Amino acid sequence: YDLGETWTKAIELYKASGQWEQLAKLYEKQEQGKQAAVIWQDLKYWEKAAQDYLKAQDYLQAEHCWRVLESWQNVAQVCELQNSVVKWHQAALIWQDLNKWEKAAHAFYQCQEYEKAGQLYERVEDWQYAELCWQKTENKERLAIVYEHQAKWAASAQLWQELCNWNQAAKNWEKVSEIAKAAFCYEKAEDWKQVVATRYQLEEWCEVAKAYEQLQEWVLAADMWKKGGETSKAAELYCQVSAWSLAERCYEELEDWTNLAQVYKVQKKWLEAGQIWIKVPEYNQAGQCYENANAWSDAEFCWRQIEKLDKVANACEKQNKPEKWLEAVEIWKKLGKWEK
Repeated sequence: YDLGETWTKAIELYKASGQWEQLAKLYEKQEQGKQAAVIWQDLKYWEKAAQDYLKAQDYLQAEHCWRVLESWQNVAQVCELQNSVVKWHQAALIWQDLNKWEKAAHAFYQCQEYEKAGQLYERVEDWQYAELCWQKTENKERLAIVYEHQAKWAASAQLWQELCNWNQAAKNWEKVSEIAKAAFCYEKAEDWKQVVATRYQLEEWCEVAKAYEQLQEWVLAADMWKKGGETSKAAELYCQVSAWSLAERCYEELEDWTNLAQVYKVQKKWLEAGQIWIKVPEYNQAGQCYENANAWSDAEFCWRQIEKLDKVANACEKQNKPEKWLEAVEIWKKLGKWEK
């Protein structure tokens, strides 16, 4: 009856004679997988049962059979076929135990456990799917790292900036030639050497100067102030570090005679200081400088301009010439200084 495809009679006889294996095979021929699977399951032919349950799309029973066999890969696959959050989670755990990281990641993604999925996608270096996971969890730090692995430097830099990781943001901005943004981030990070490097590229000399000041590189800061047209600030810094010749040039360029004279005075360049004080004019200051330089003729000239007669007389005496002694005598008489 079986060979002649007289199925009903064959089924009846197989059942009556207890030929269950033949009956199961007959059901398979008729594509009645579920009936065949039940028989295989009763006979504890778990693999055959599982396969027929699969054909019949009875995934829960197929899963049971694979679990009896501890065929975990098949259990995971049939869990996925059931396509529910719970079953995807079970599949993910099994794949994880089997070190099938990519499959585990996919399963965790399907059950919306995006953080676990993201970690596993990173482990297998599937950066695109890892990116999707971290976007869903709004994990900016992990997303920034994943962007870096994909050379998405601008997107990564923007996230690091939002997270106030200024140094990392700056490095990534540099990779896309966003030097101004990089400089801003280096300033936030107080990484002054990098601020110097980036602002220099932008030819922002005054900003370079500020960075050098933070590094206490005073001469370099002054050089940059001067290059940026801030000659007065440059001069102040040159004075601060006793770079007098450089300070002199700045004040000469500015025609700032008062400060130039002070610079000469600090260096005890009395003659030069005196000449500048006359130019101001500040005859009192000039006279004192000429006295310090023993330039008594010049000192006399200054004291005469402001009518400091005692000073004039003293300067005349210091010149030690007969005619000057006579001039000193007349002045002392005029001042009533009879002893002198």
